Amino acid sequence: MEGIEFTMAAFSKARTEAIESKINGLFDFVKFRLFETQINGGEVETCEAMVNGVPFSDANTAGQFNAGIDIINAICRFEGISAPIFADGSESVNTLHPTQSQVIRLFVSLDDKLVIKHNGNPAQPKSLFD
Repeated sequence: MEGIEFTMAAFSKARTEAIESKINGLFDFVKFRLFETQINGGEVETCEAMVNGVPFSDANTAGQFNAGIDIINAICRFEGISAPIFADGSESVNTLHPTQSQVIRLFVSLDDKLVIKHNGNPAQPKSLFD
């Protein structure tokens, strides 16, 4: 009987690792922990995003921000689509994770009026009706 239990546990662990590996292969640096090992050796289902080995909730702002972009990239690749990304609060991130999507970065500003820049240079707004 112990042999059967051992075989079942080994199969379950291999299946768990295969599922995690397949899902995590979709991402550049975000990894998902889908199962958590308990003290008794059993496994419980979970779904926790890990940013460079740290739980998403404990990652710094830049890590969380770039993890979001990594997840968006994976969804876009999987679905074969591209959509603009509105990056609100991006002033706290020095380097954005690369993406094929258009990124619209929103910054806190002390300016009295809306300032629009393209690649760091002031842009001239165009009327929709010209």
